[in-house]
Formats: sequence, structure tokens, C-alpha cells
Amino acid sequence: MLTINPKNDVIVPSKCGLKFLGHSINKDIVAVDKHTTKSVLDKLDWHNAASY
Repeated sequence: MLTINPKNDVIVPSKCGLKFLGHSINKDIVAVDKHTTKSVLDKLDWHNAASY
């Protein structure tokens, strides 16, 4: 049986948006944070571009 992690069972209003796996998700926009963007760009080259 699955259980809810007591540290992560927070309910917030949708107008506040949320951060999830390096993304900021709001009602108008989804943005990738700087760390995630830099990490992808550092790893990306013409050999593996299709996987991104």
C-alpha cells in the first residue's frame, strides 16, 4: 500500500504556483530554473540532441 510522505502533503492555492523537478509552474508560464538549463546545455551535443 502507498502512503503519503508527511513532509510533502502540503496544499497550496493554485495562484501561488509550484516548483517541481527544476520547473516553476504558474498559471501563465512554465519556466526551467537556471541550474537545470545549465546542466542540459553542458551535456547537450549533436550526438545526443534527439534524446533531449
